[in-house]
Amino acid sequence: MEAQYKTIESLVSSDEKLVEVELMVTPQELKTFGAYCKENDIKFNDWIRKLAYDDLSKK
Repeated sequence: MEAQYKTIESLVSSDEKLVEVELMVTPQELKTFGAYCKENDIKFNDWIRKLAYDDLSKK
């Protein structure tokens, strides 16, 4: 994948077009993911996108 990971804030500030998607999680997963993001001072959107970019870069 050629595109580089950028944070949501940087995309918004550059007027990049963004599309909303739905993610289904259990209440427990939401608590776990939320706690992780809070502990690591990262936005959930950025974390999920970074995981996807990291996985794609391995291929």
